[in-house]
Amino acid sequence: MDNTKYFYFIYGNHGDFPEQLEDYYFLIKDLLAYSLNKPLLVSKELVSGHCNFIIECFNPSFVSQIETIKNNSPKTNIICIATEFLTQDTFNLFNKENEYSNQTLIFLDSILHQTGIVKLGKKFFSDTSLKDLYKKYIKNKIGSSHYANTGYWKERYNNFIKSLPYFDQVWTVSPSQKEGYLRIIESSNLWTLPIVPYTDLCEEFSSTKNNNFNIDLLFTGTLTPYRIQILEKLKNKKLNVVSGFFPSFLKNAYISQSKICLNLKPNSKWPFTSIMRLHTLLMKGKYVISEKYDDEISIQNKFVNEVTLENIVSVSLDQINNPNLVDIGIEMKSKYIESTKIIREKVKGDFLEFIQSKIT
Repeated sequence: MDNTKYFYFIYGNHGDFPEQLEDYYFLIKDLLAYSLNKPLLVSKELVSGHCNFIIECFNPSFVSQIETIKNNSPKTNIICIATEFLTQDTFNLFNKENEYSNQTLIFLDSILHQTGIVKLGKKFFSDTSLKDLYKKYIKNKIGSSHYANTGYWKERYNNFIKSLPYFDQVWTVSPSQKEGYLRIIESSNLWTLPIVPYTDLCEEFSSTKNNNFNIDLLFTGTLTPYRIQILEKLKNKKLNVVSGFFPSFLKNAYISQSKICLNLKPNSKWPFTSIMRLHTLLMKGKYVISEKYDDEISIQNKFVNEVTLENIVSVSLDQINNPNLVDIGIEMKSKYIESTKIIREKVKGDFLEFIQSKIT
Protein backbone atom coordinates (compact mmCIF):
# COMPACT_ATOMS: atom_id res chain seq x y z
CA MET A 1 0.00 0.00 0.00
CA ASP A 2 1.34 3.42 -1.00
CA ASN A 3 1.42 5.65 2.09
CA THR A 4 3.04 8.57 0.30
CA LYS A 5 1.34 11.86 1.03
CA TYR A 6 0.81 13.99 -2.05
CA PHE A 7 0.14 17.70 -2.40
CA TYR A 8 -3.03 18.87 -4.15
CA PHE A 9 -4.23 22.27 -5.28
CA ILE A 10 -8.03 22.37 -4.89
CA TYR A 11 -10.13 24.52 -7.22
CA GLY A 12 -13.71 23.20 -6.93
CA ASN A 13 -14.75 25.80 -4.35
CA HIS A 14 -14.37 28.52 -6.99
CA GLY A 15 -17.16 27.22 -9.20
CA ASP A 16 -17.07 28.23 -12.83
CA PHE A 17 -14.22 30.69 -12.39
CA PRO A 18 -11.08 28.74 -11.38
CA GLU A 19 -8.82 30.80 -13.68
CA GLN A 20 -8.61 33.45 -10.96
CA LEU A 21 -6.50 30.96 -8.99
CA GLU A 22 -3.84 30.59 -11.67
CA ASP A 23 -1.18 32.83 -10.11
CA TYR A 24 -1.52 31.15 -6.71
CA TYR A 25 -1.28 27.72 -8.28
CA PHE A 26 2.05 28.61 -9.86
CA LEU A 27 3.32 30.21 -6.63
CA ILE A 28 2.65 27.07 -4.57
CA LYS A 29 3.87 24.82 -7.39
CA ASP A 30 7.19 26.71 -7.45
CA LEU A 31 7.40 26.63 -3.63
CA LEU A 32 7.05 22.83 -3.56
CA ALA A 33 9.58 22.36 -6.35
CA TYR A 34 12.08 24.72 -4.72
CA SER A 35 11.68 23.48 -1.14
CA LEU A 36 10.86 19.78 -1.48
CA ASN A 37 11.39 18.91 -5.13
CA LYS A 38 7.78 17.69 -5.09
CA PRO A 39 5.02 18.18 -7.67
CA LEU A 40 1.74 19.98 -7.06
CA LEU A 41 -1.22 17.96 -8.31
CA VAL A 42 -4.67 19.42 -8.97
CA SER A 43 -8.10 18.23 -7.94
CA LYS A 44 -11.58 19.70 -8.08
CA GLU A 45 -12.51 18.11 -4.74
CA LEU A 46 -10.59 17.69 -1.49
CA VAL A 47 -8.44 14.54 -1.52
CA SER A 48 -8.70 12.34 1.56
CA GLY A 49 -5.46 11.35 3.26
CA HIS A 50 -3.32 13.91 1.46
CA CYS A 51 -2.26 17.54 1.84
CA ASN A 52 -4.72 19.98 0.27
CA PHE A 53 -3.99 23.62 -0.56
CA ILE A 54 -7.20 25.58 -0.92
CA ILE A 55 -7.77 29.27 -1.61
CA GLU A 56 -10.35 30.71 0.81
CA CYS A 57 -13.81 31.14 -0.75
CA PHE A 58 -16.44 28.76 0.63
CA ASN A 59 -20.18 28.35 0.33
CA PRO A 60 -22.11 26.32 2.96
CA SER A 61 -21.90 23.17 0.83
CA PHE A 62 -18.12 23.33 0.68
CA VAL A 63 -17.93 24.03 4.41
CA SER A 64 -19.80 20.74 4.92
CA GLN A 65 -17.33 18.95 2.64
CA ILE A 66 -14.41 20.26 4.69
CA GLU A 67 -16.05 19.17 7.94
CA THR A 68 -16.93 15.72 6.60
CA ILE A 69 -13.53 14.88 5.15
CA LYS A 70 -11.67 15.97 8.29
CA ASN A 71 -14.01 14.02 10.57
CA ASN A 72 -13.75 10.89 8.42
CA SER A 73 -10.04 11.19 7.72
CA PRO A 74 -8.17 13.09 10.46
CA LYS A 75 -4.86 12.57 8.63
CA THR A 76 -6.10 14.68 5.74
CA ASN A 77 -4.29 18.01 5.82
CA ILE A 78 -5.88 21.26 4.70
CA ILE A 79 -3.88 24.46 4.30
CA CYS A 80 -6.11 27.46 3.67
CA ILE A 81 -4.60 30.32 1.67
CA ALA A 82 -6.24 33.55 2.87
CA THR A 83 -6.08 36.19 0.13
CA GLU A 84 -8.51 38.75 1.56
CA PHE A 85 -8.10 41.32 4.33
CA LEU A 86 -9.86 40.62 7.62
CA THR A 87 -11.40 43.87 8.84
CA GLN A 88 -13.62 43.99 11.92
CA ASP A 89 -15.91 40.94 11.56
CA THR A 90 -15.90 40.73 7.78
CA PHE A 91 -13.56 40.91 4.80
CA ASN A 92 -12.31 44.02 3.01
CA LEU A 93 -14.37 46.69 4.80
CA PHE A 94 -11.86 49.53 4.77
CA ASN A 95 -14.46 52.27 5.10
CA LYS A 96 -18.13 52.32 5.97
CA GLU A 97 -18.90 54.88 3.31
CA ASN A 98 -19.57 53.35 -0.06
CA GLU A 99 -17.65 55.26 -2.69
CA TYR A 100 -20.02 54.50 -5.55
CA SER A 101 -22.44 57.19 -6.60
CA ASN A 102 -25.09 55.06 -8.29
CA GLN A 103 -26.26 52.80 -5.49
CA THR A 104 -29.48 51.81 -7.26
CA LEU A 105 -27.63 50.33 -10.22
CA ILE A 106 -25.18 48.51 -7.96
CA PHE A 107 -28.01 47.03 -5.91
CA LEU A 108 -29.85 45.96 -9.08
CA ASP A 109 -26.72 44.39 -10.54
CA SER A 110 -26.09 42.51 -7.30
CA ILE A 111 -29.65 41.13 -7.28
CA LEU A 112 -29.39 40.08 -10.94
CA HIS A 113 -26.22 38.11 -10.17
CA GLN A 114 -27.34 36.64 -6.83
CA THR A 115 -30.62 35.37 -8.27
CA GLY A 116 -28.84 33.84 -11.24
CA ILE A 117 -30.70 35.94 -13.81
CA VAL A 118 -27.51 37.13 -15.48
CA LYS A 119 -26.16 33.58 -15.69
CA LEU A 120 -29.44 32.25 -17.10
CA GLY A 121 -29.54 35.08 -19.61
CA LYS A 122 -26.10 34.21 -20.90
CA LYS A 123 -27.11 30.58 -21.25
CA PHE A 124 -30.56 30.78 -22.79
CA PHE A 125 -30.93 34.11 -24.57
CA SER A 126 -29.31 34.50 -27.95
CA ASP A 127 -30.88 37.92 -28.45
CA THR A 128 -27.91 40.25 -28.29
CA SER A 129 -30.18 43.27 -27.75
CA LEU A 130 -30.84 42.17 -24.15
CA LYS A 131 -27.13 41.74 -23.53
CA ASP A 132 -26.43 45.12 -25.10
CA LEU A 133 -29.02 46.82 -22.88
CA TYR A 134 -27.52 45.25 -19.74
CA LYS A 135 -24.04 46.26 -20.83
CA LYS A 136 -25.03 49.82 -21.78
CA TYR A 137 -27.20 50.76 -18.82
CA ILE A 138 -25.66 48.75 -15.98
CA LYS A 139 -22.33 47.05 -16.63
CA ASN A 140 -20.58 49.93 -18.38
CA LYS A 141 -21.74 52.40 -15.74
CA ILE A 142 -20.75 50.55 -12.57
CA GLY A 143 -18.27 47.91 -13.69
CA SER A 144 -18.12 45.02 -11.23
CA SER A 145 -19.95 45.59 -7.95
CA HIS A 146 -17.99 42.69 -6.45
CA TYR A 147 -15.91 44.83 -4.09
CA ALA A 148 -18.90 46.95 -3.05
CA ASN A 149 -21.05 43.98 -2.06
CA THR A 150 -20.70 44.03 1.73
CA GLY A 151 -23.23 41.22 2.08
CA TYR A 152 -21.09 38.96 -0.08
CA TRP A 153 -17.96 39.64 1.99
CA LYS A 154 -19.80 39.10 5.27
CA GLU A 155 -21.19 35.75 4.11
CA ARG A 156 -17.78 34.70 2.84
CA TYR A 157 -16.23 35.64 6.19
CA ASN A 158 -18.86 33.63 8.10
CA ASN A 159 -18.17 30.54 6.01
CA PHE A 160 -14.45 30.97 6.61
CA ILE A 161 -15.05 31.10 10.38
CA LYS A 162 -17.10 27.89 10.21
CA SER A 163 -14.29 26.15 8.30
CA LEU A 164 -11.47 27.48 10.47
CA PRO A 165 -11.38 24.64 13.08
CA TYR A 166 -10.62 22.11 10.33
CA PHE A 167 -7.54 23.80 8.87
CA ASP A 168 -4.06 22.60 9.80
CA GLN A 169 -2.79 26.08 9.10
CA VAL A 170 -3.90 29.35 7.51
CA TRP A 171 -1.46 31.13 5.24
CA THR A 172 -1.76 34.82 4.47
CA VAL A 173 0.08 36.18 1.45
CA SER A 174 0.89 39.68 2.66
CA PRO A 175 2.34 41.00 5.94
CA SER A 176 -0.44 43.61 5.89
CA GLN A 177 -3.02 40.86 6.43
CA LYS A 178 -1.43 39.31 9.49
CA GLU A 179 -2.68 41.66 12.20
CA GLY A 180 -6.31 41.09 11.26
CA TYR A 181 -6.04 37.30 11.24
CA LEU A 182 -4.15 37.17 14.54
CA ARG A 183 -7.35 38.36 16.21
CA ILE A 184 -9.01 35.01 15.46
CA ILE A 185 -6.13 32.57 14.85
CA GLU A 186 -3.34 31.43 17.16
CA SER A 187 0.05 32.54 15.86
CA SER A 188 1.23 28.91 15.69
CA ASN A 189 -1.53 28.20 13.17
CA LEU A 190 -0.90 31.28 11.05
CA TRP A 191 1.92 31.79 8.58
CA THR A 192 2.64 34.36 5.91
CA LEU A 193 3.77 32.86 2.61
CA PRO A 194 5.86 35.58 0.98
CA ILE A 195 4.96 36.19 -2.65
CA VAL A 196 8.46 36.06 -4.12
CA PRO A 197 10.15 34.10 -6.92
CA TYR A 198 10.81 30.53 -5.81
CA THR A 199 13.59 30.11 -8.31
CA ASP A 200 17.15 31.35 -8.62
CA LEU A 201 16.98 31.35 -12.42
CA CYS A 202 16.16 34.42 -14.45
CA GLU A 203 14.74 32.88 -17.59
CA GLU A 204 14.18 35.25 -20.47
CA PHE A 205 10.70 34.87 -21.92
CA SER A 206 10.44 35.18 -25.67
CA SER A 207 7.64 37.69 -25.09
CA THR A 208 10.12 40.21 -23.68
CA LYS A 209 11.81 40.38 -27.08
CA ASN A 210 8.53 40.68 -28.94
CA ASN A 211 8.60 43.75 -31.18
CA ASN A 212 4.88 43.71 -31.89
CA PHE A 213 3.77 45.78 -28.90
CA ASN A 214 0.41 46.82 -30.30
CA ILE A 215 -1.11 47.43 -26.84
CA ASP A 216 -0.05 50.59 -25.04
CA LEU A 217 -1.44 49.80 -21.59
CA LEU A 218 -2.82 46.59 -20.11
CA PHE A 219 -4.77 45.99 -16.93
CA THR A 220 -5.85 42.47 -16.00
CA GLY A 221 -8.38 42.17 -13.19
CA THR A 222 -11.89 43.00 -12.06
CA LEU A 223 -13.19 46.21 -13.61
CA THR A 224 -14.50 48.24 -10.69
CA PRO A 225 -15.95 51.77 -11.16
CA TYR A 226 -12.73 53.28 -9.82
CA ARG A 227 -10.57 51.34 -12.25
CA ILE A 228 -12.90 52.09 -15.16
CA GLN A 229 -12.59 55.83 -14.49
CA ILE A 230 -8.79 55.64 -14.65
CA LEU A 231 -8.80 53.48 -17.77
CA GLU A 232 -11.26 55.81 -19.51
CA LYS A 233 -9.00 58.78 -18.82
CA LEU A 234 -6.14 56.90 -20.46
CA LYS A 235 -8.29 55.92 -23.44
CA ASN A 236 -9.28 59.56 -23.87
CA LYS A 237 -5.59 60.31 -24.44
CA LYS A 238 -5.76 58.15 -27.59
CA LEU A 239 -3.89 55.28 -25.99
CA ASN A 240 -4.69 51.69 -26.90
CA VAL A 241 -5.84 50.31 -23.54
CA VAL A 242 -6.88 46.68 -22.99
CA SER A 243 -8.49 45.62 -19.72
CA GLY A 244 -10.49 42.79 -18.20
CA PHE A 245 -10.34 39.39 -16.52
CA PHE A 246 -9.03 36.94 -19.11
CA PRO A 247 -8.38 33.19 -19.39
CA SER A 248 -4.69 32.44 -18.99
CA PHE A 249 -3.89 32.04 -22.69
CA LEU A 250 -5.39 35.46 -23.46
CA LYS A 251 -3.84 37.07 -20.41
CA ASN A 252 -0.37 35.83 -21.35
CA ALA A 253 -0.83 36.88 -24.97
CA TYR A 254 -1.95 40.37 -23.96
CA ILE A 255 0.95 40.72 -21.52
CA SER A 256 3.43 39.83 -24.27
CA GLN A 257 1.87 42.42 -26.60
CA SER A 258 1.82 45.27 -24.06
CA LYS A 259 4.30 48.09 -23.67
CA ILE A 260 3.23 48.89 -20.10
CA CYS A 261 1.21 46.89 -17.56
CA LEU A 262 -0.86 48.60 -14.87
CA ASN A 263 -1.55 47.71 -11.25
CA LEU A 264 -4.59 49.57 -9.88
CA LYS A 265 -6.40 49.50 -6.55
CA PRO A 266 -10.02 48.26 -6.54
CA ASN A 267 -11.21 51.61 -5.19
CA SER A 268 -9.87 54.85 -3.75
CA LYS A 269 -10.28 53.69 -0.14
CA TRP A 270 -8.39 50.43 -0.64
CA PRO A 271 -5.01 50.79 1.12
CA PHE A 272 -3.13 48.19 -0.91
CA THR A 273 -2.29 47.23 -4.44
CA SER A 274 -2.14 43.60 -5.55
CA ILE A 275 1.21 42.06 -4.66
CA MET A 276 0.35 38.97 -6.69
CA ARG A 277 -0.33 40.99 -9.84
CA LEU A 278 2.99 42.79 -9.42
CA HIS A 279 4.80 39.50 -8.86
CA THR A 280 3.29 37.95 -11.98
CA LEU A 281 4.12 40.93 -14.17
CA LEU A 282 7.66 41.27 -12.85
CA MET A 283 8.30 37.58 -13.50
CA LYS A 284 7.12 38.16 -17.08
CA GLY A 285 9.80 40.84 -17.39
CA LYS A 286 7.31 43.67 -17.90
CA TYR A 287 7.55 47.38 -17.23
CA VAL A 288 4.90 48.14 -14.60
CA ILE A 289 3.19 51.33 -13.48
CA SER A 290 1.53 50.79 -10.11
CA GLU A 291 -0.43 52.83 -7.62
CA LYS A 292 1.36 53.28 -4.31
CA TYR A 293 1.02 50.99 -1.34
CA ASP A 294 -0.46 53.23 1.36
CA ASP A 295 1.02 52.06 4.65
CA GLU A 296 4.24 50.33 3.68
CA ILE A 297 6.29 49.39 0.68
CA SER A 298 6.06 45.85 -0.60
CA ILE A 299 9.02 43.92 -1.98
CA GLN A 300 7.59 44.19 -5.48
CA ASN A 301 6.94 47.93 -5.41
CA LYS A 302 10.68 48.57 -5.35
CA PHE A 303 10.91 47.34 -8.94
CA VAL A 304 8.02 49.22 -10.54
CA ASN A 305 7.17 52.82 -11.33
CA GLU A 306 4.99 53.91 -8.42
CA VAL A 307 2.45 56.64 -9.04
CA THR A 308 -0.47 58.37 -7.37
CA LEU A 309 -4.00 58.65 -8.71
CA GLU A 310 -3.25 62.26 -9.62
CA ASN A 311 -0.27 61.53 -11.86
CA ILE A 312 -0.97 58.08 -13.29
CA VAL A 313 -2.14 59.53 -16.62
CA SER A 314 0.79 61.92 -17.01
CA VAL A 315 3.37 59.26 -16.09
CA SER A 316 1.80 56.80 -18.54
CA LEU A 317 1.96 59.39 -21.31
CA ASP A 318 5.58 60.21 -20.45
CA GLN A 319 6.67 56.57 -20.53
CA ILE A 320 4.66 55.15 -23.42
CA ASN A 321 7.29 56.09 -26.01
CA ASN A 322 10.28 55.19 -23.84
CA PRO A 323 12.45 53.00 -26.11
CA ASN A 324 13.96 51.21 -23.08
CA LEU A 325 10.80 49.69 -21.60
CA VAL A 326 11.74 46.12 -22.56
CA ASP A 327 15.27 46.41 -21.18
CA ILE A 328 14.00 48.01 -17.96
CA GLY A 329 11.46 45.20 -17.50
CA ILE A 330 14.11 42.50 -17.93
CA GLU A 331 16.49 44.32 -15.58
CA MET A 332 13.81 44.70 -12.89
CA LYS A 333 12.98 40.99 -13.11
CA SER A 334 16.63 40.07 -12.62
CA LYS A 335 16.97 42.41 -9.63
CA TYR A 336 13.70 41.12 -8.16
CA ILE A 337 14.92 37.52 -8.25
CA GLU A 338 18.37 38.36 -6.91
CA SER A 339 17.10 40.57 -4.07
CA THR A 340 14.72 37.90 -2.72
CA LYS A 341 17.27 35.09 -2.41
CA ILE A 342 17.58 35.36 1.39
CA ILE A 343 13.78 35.37 1.74
CA ARG A 344 13.54 32.25 -0.45
CA GLU A 345 16.02 30.36 1.69
CA LYS A 346 14.26 31.33 4.92
CA VAL A 347 10.88 30.29 3.53
CA LYS A 348 12.37 26.97 2.46
CA GLY A 349 13.61 26.32 6.00
CA ASP A 350 10.31 27.37 7.60
CA PHE A 351 8.32 25.27 5.15
CA LEU A 352 10.43 22.16 5.76
CA GLU A 353 9.94 22.61 9.50
CA PHE A 354 6.19 22.94 8.98
CA ILE A 355 6.06 19.80 6.83
CA GLN A 356 7.92 17.79 9.45
CA SER A 357 5.75 18.99 12.33
CA LYS A 358 2.29 19.25 10.76
CA ILE A 359 2.12 16.99 7.71
CA THR A 360 2.06 13.45 9.03
